[in-house]
Amino acid sequence: MQLHHSPTTRRLLFLGLLTALGTSALATTYYVGLGGSNAQNGLSPSTAWATLTYAAGASSPVGPGDTVFVKAGNYGNEQVLFAKIGTALAPVVFEGYTITPGDAPQLNYAPQDDDVLEDHLDPLLMPFYGPATRGQGLGFDFNNDVRYVEIRNFQLKNYKYGVITYEAQHVALDNITVAAVGDTLQDYSGIGIALGYNSAWPGHYNTATNCLVMNAGAEAFTVFGNGNVLTNCGAYCNQGLDDRNAATDYYFIVVGDSNTVSGCRMDRMKELAHFGHGFTIKEHGEQNLIVDCVAENTSDAFCVRHRDVKHNTFQDCEAWGSAVVVVRDGASHNLFQGMRSHEAWSGISFFDTSEDGGAQYAGRHNRIINSLFIAPDVAISNSNSFGPYTTGSPIDSNTVANCTFVDPVVFFRNWNDDVHDNALINCIIDDVGTWQNGPQDDNYAFDHCRFNAIPIAMLVGAGNSLGDPLFMDPANEDFSLAAGSPCIDAGATLSYVTTDLSGTSRPEGTGYDIGAYEFMSGMGISATLPPITIQCVPNPSSTGTFSVRGVEGIARLSIRDAAGAEVYATTITSARAQVDPGTVLAAGAYTVRIVQDGHSWAVRMLVVR
Repeated sequence: MQLHHSPTTRRLLFLGLLTALGTSALATTYYVGLGGSNAQNGLSPSTAWATLTYAAGASSPVGPGDTVFVKAGNYGNEQVLFAKIGTALAPVVFEGYTITPGDAPQLNYAPQDDDVLEDHLDPLLMPFYGPATRGQGLGFDFNNDVRYVEIRNFQLKNYKYGVITYEAQHVALDNITVAAVGDTLQDYSGIGIALGYNSAWPGHYNTATNCLVMNAGAEAFTVFGNGNVLTNCGAYCNQGLDDRNAATDYYFIVVGDSNTVSGCRMDRMKELAHFGHGFTIKEHGEQNLIVDCVAENTSDAFCVRHRDVKHNTFQDCEAWGSAVVVVRDGASHNLFQGMRSHEAWSGISFFDTSEDGGAQYAGRHNRIINSLFIAPDVAISNSNSFGPYTTGSPIDSNTVANCTFVDPVVFFRNWNDDVHDNALINCIIDDVGTWQNGPQDDNYAFDHCRFNAIPIAMLVGAGNSLGDPLFMDPANEDFSLAAGSPCIDAGATLSYVTTDLSGTSRPEGTGYDIGAYEFMSGMGISATLPPITIQCVPNPSSTGTFSVRGVEGIARLSIRDAAGAEVYATTITSARAQVDPGTVLAAGAYTVRIVQDGHSWAVRMLVVR
């Protein structure tokens, strides 16, 4: 049956379609290129405009739903003010390209310690902006009323400030590289990318994805506002060996509420004049999430700072050679879970300073759970000898639960005589060099902890025990529990600890296990712990074969029988691997485990013959 609509009905249907599609149905594509002219219409590469400044400014015809393609090239010292307002359904898009609009160029540069990082920008790859000498002006600026603008594939160098969104909202930055920002002759000069700016100009609901900042003089990434998101961004610095003004101070700094920083990385690449701060929430901030991030060689890898910083979460993050978990200046009720560290300067550090209204208390009711600290110089630091800047304020009412400390040089560093009501619960403390240094006592309570190879008598506490915890494979940094470990089912029940470091539910057996890992007592078909997946299908299996997905680099794979004996081992070097142990496996239950860089993924497999 054919339907016939009246002219009025057809007009209503058409208007409804336009409403559903937004104004994108009327979208226009414009172009910017070297050799263009702002007097042209910009509607084709051959009639392109000359500058992004014109295209983004108030006088150009660009409107909601429109896209401006900017061809690769060196556009010099433009200082672009974005003045466009899009909508959720019809954002205004500014996109760089190499040869063909939409070709999505990638810099694909992995910063190296001895490189001049900013020399690796490439104007032939995507649009490049910047003055000839460092420390000049603001590259990308935004009117406060800007909404729903997307900017991707641009490079900026030598500005004083790279990108600052101020009070703009719903700005999406993607694949923006900023390098060598700030005047090194000035103190604290240079910001790479800032979503918002300060309390006068906060920015909300903005995003930065796949962005890179190298050698910012003061701050690499700044988030000041609410509901902003940073994803897969990197901050690096290798300048300032003898000049604090050239070395990055804050790599990622968050002020505000409900912001997310995910999959990001910072690296203080050399022993610079400024120790730097990694991922820091300070001044005021609640319900922020820092997840799956990596920090290297910095004084505060993951830090909460000041009394209005509370109820924030750091999850599944990793640190190398840094002060890992830092609680200072009264930050309270924050959660650190699933933290991993390697050769840290300190695993956990509490202290107060003269900031934020003067000395009051270091921080209270913070929890550090399900975390692994491998070979720290100091496991837990209570204040420090930081000079008059550090005060002797109380350090109290914090909890460290289900953590594993392995091979610390010193367990406690104590420079504070007012430490009380802090507790370690369900923790493994293994192979300690010196129990404490500093002039004061540690004054921590220990509950259901396992001690091994400590230089003092076992500490008194409910459920404490002494002896080898029986790790799965400590030589390869697998500190999960082997079958028969005395830590299995020996911990206290903690309602706020529901999983382990690998995401396994607690408890798996009749009780909570001690340490960062819960021993898996049940059979599973597969275990998926990003980014590596082990799939044993079918399970039970008559062949013992399984697949591994997601390995990047080199990973060690082992199979252990029910008694914990290793019966098979190999190395995985490909992203997709099929593993066949042949006839090695007799009928029985096995644990298949992959270890890479201190991470562990495991699944239980049943073989029938």
